[in-house]
Amino acid sequence: MPFFHKTNEKGQLELKIFNIPIPYYCYFKLTTGIDCPGCGLVRSYSSMAKMDFSQAFEMNRIGVFLFFLTLLQIPWRFFFIVIYKKKNRLKDIGDKAIEYLFFMMLAGLFVNWFYNLYTGQAFR
Repeated sequence: MPFFHKTNEKGQLELKIFNIPIPYYCYFKLTTGIDCPGCGLVRSYSSMAKMDFSQAFEMNRIGVFLFFLTLLQIPWRFFFIVIYKKKNRLKDIGDKAIEYLFFMMLAGLFVNWFYNLYTGQAFR
């Protein structure tokens, strides 16, 4: 997806070929006027795919970390599905690790969101 869109000077995503802005559909932001915990994640992932770390960090601080965790899923899943598919104990350890990782990611999103609320950055 990041090869088909770019971020324009207003910070909106737009299609590269037609320069058409992609509509913004965050119902939380539309109804409350406050950024949601995940606001900026798509733009952050898009910037990370283009190796633009500073813009990715600016869009959503936790997005850089989540991008690398998402990439880590590929070898992690391969390891537990292909190599250790018959060893149930290792599979149980892998499942628990994924569960803890999910909650860490969720906690990171909310810590980042509370920080944005505290500093006023969520009201832009």
